Amino acid sequence: MSTTLSENFLAVWSRSQHDILTQLHHGLKKQAEENRKNLLPIIETILFCGRQEVPLRGTDDSGPINSSEVLPFKNDGNFRALLRIRAKCGDAAFRAHMETSAANGLYTSSKIQNELITLCGKIIQRKIVENVNSGSCFSVLADEATDICRTAHISLCVTYVGHDTSRVPILKKDFVDFIPVYDLTGKALASTILNSLRGHGFDLNLLCGQGYDGAASMSSHLNGVQAFIRQTAPKASYVHCSAHSLNLALLHACKLPSIRNCLGTVSSTCTFVRASPQKTNQLRDKVEDLTQEKRKSVPSFCQTRWVGSHDALQPFLELYVPIVQFLEYFEEEAASSNTSSKASHLLNAITKPEFVVSLHICSDLFSLTLPLCKFLQNIDCDLAQACDHVKNVIDVLSTKSASAETEFNKIFLKSLSLLKITNVEMALPRITGRQMQRSNVPSATPEEYYRRNVYLPLLADFENQLRDRFDAHKKVVVGLNMPLPKFCASASLSDIDDAVQFYLGDIPSANVIEAEFTLWVNKCCQIEEKNRPACALQALEMCNRDFFPNIHSLLSILATLPVSTSTPERTFSTLRRLKSYLRNHMNNGRLIGLALLSIHRELQVTPEQVLTEFCKLPRRKNFLV
Repeated sequence: MSTTLSENFLAVWSRSQHDILTQLHHGLKKQAEENRKNLLPIIETILFCGRQEVPLRGTDDSGPINSSEVLPFKNDGNFRALLRIRAKCGDAAFRAHMETSAANGLYTSSKIQNELITLCGKIIQRKIVENVNSGSCFSVLADEATDICRTAHISLCVTYVGHDTSRVPILKKDFVDFIPVYDLTGKALASTILNSLRGHGFDLNLLCGQGYDGAASMSSHLNGVQAFIRQTAPKASYVHCSAHSLNLALLHACKLPSIRNCLGTVSSTCTFVRASPQKTNQLRDKVEDLTQEKRKSVPSFCQTRWVGSHDALQPFLELYVPIVQFLEYFEEEAASSNTSSKASHLLNAITKPEFVVSLHICSDLFSLTLPLCKFLQNIDCDLAQACDHVKNVIDVLSTKSASAETEFNKIFLKSLSLLKITNVEMALPRITGRQMQRSNVPSATPEEYYRRNVYLPLLADFENQLRDRFDAHKKVVVGLNMPLPKFCASASLSDIDDAVQFYLGDIPSANVIEAEFTLWVNKCCQIEEKNRPACALQALEMCNRDFFPNIHSLLSILATLPVSTSTPERTFSTLRRLKSYLRNHMNNGRLIGLALLSIHRELQVTPEQVLTEFCKLPRRKNFLV
């Protein structure tokens, strides 16, 4: 024994072998490197599933993974199936890990999945926070929805000015978090939003805008979310979602009895047609017999999304004659008396002159609002542009009202042409001396009646609604739109004074704003008038931040102010795909991580980044090299 010890001592002293501590250290290092190497394929599989929205778990997803197994007796989920395929396809080291590791050393359990998915989400959130805090301002967007297990979630998003690979300014609207909420009062929701922003590390001093819907708990100037958040961030101006404002204006205008009844009849007819494949096929046959239209059926009618209403009205108008014949067929030939009765009622409703005229009026109005509604949901639309386009629609409505006889005559002639095809005579509705429940303006002809009782009231009401609902938007943007090259040529310093005073703490050199604005106006005047940028992003592209720091800040705020809440609304589609009927309960960290991986495909997350973060977690010493 003593001889052996002396030989070992001499070997260590002469450095022909390592001492016992060094040997242990090298063994631990080798084990850590092997563990990290085995974990990388697992992380890669999780990233693949998250990016592709592939569900990970199955009926029985615990225990060892046997790569030689042809097919497990139970569905053990896509995650384990993908790992099994990888082990089969030549990754010998990973296959050995799957087959020889202890059950607590596989790192494939649902708990480890949750940790890795949560880390993926945190990496993405950290990148978003860094991008926002490196800018000059940002706005918060929020909306609420209920998932399949009846839990209310707030979708929290931020909007800010970023840059693409060539350093061109672009407007970024990034999803940040799904927050479960149980108290829907304004104070509680505001506290939830602020705590989330602080927890992620956002600089609340940069918060310049809030975008929500018009619910009282969000919009109230006394007890709404926007009021409580402005106590913390006084410069965070509230903007009611412009797309919602347009929807509400249309909804109010379409309460006119003739228009309301027309839209209700269209909705009922669409539902009747789409109630069974037999009815849909029958309408398709009628369309093929009578027209060369590519449309073969009518889409479903949406009462809340007015873009969807236009998408249903236009096909309905194009397929009006086939729909009439379709209803006539079911009125006579339907096997069910209930179906025959419904078809008869609908046929009677859609062949009335009042319906046909109202249908053409709605189509004419929605053709004006459809481009506006789509524009308001564009990701790069700014508030000044939105107000400008709304003003354009209001001007067109005023022009149509002023020349109502000429404009309505075109609509009336189209209605007459359609009624003639279906052998229906245009007649003046019954008018009595005293009528309280319907329009009763004296009229000599049907054209005059519908113009005075339907067309003009609809235009006037819609125009007034647009003016009232977008007046608040104009107040928010006043002064901020003056630095735009399109307007600044005719502007003076007094035009932007209110904006400068309000954002005094956010502009870097307020004492030189007069000279800077003069230089900026001179620069813009050198551009040909028709080529002057009309939106904030284009103006930022030509605005040097070092030379025009104050103008750059004002333009950045204008670009960042929220226009609509379409971004958080789009995230609810992801929520419905992630929390479905088959997978309706999941850890909130897992949900957020999977949502972030799905939505932010442009933000790269590498397995090495996730592994580095995983090694920092408590009790992960066997991964530290």
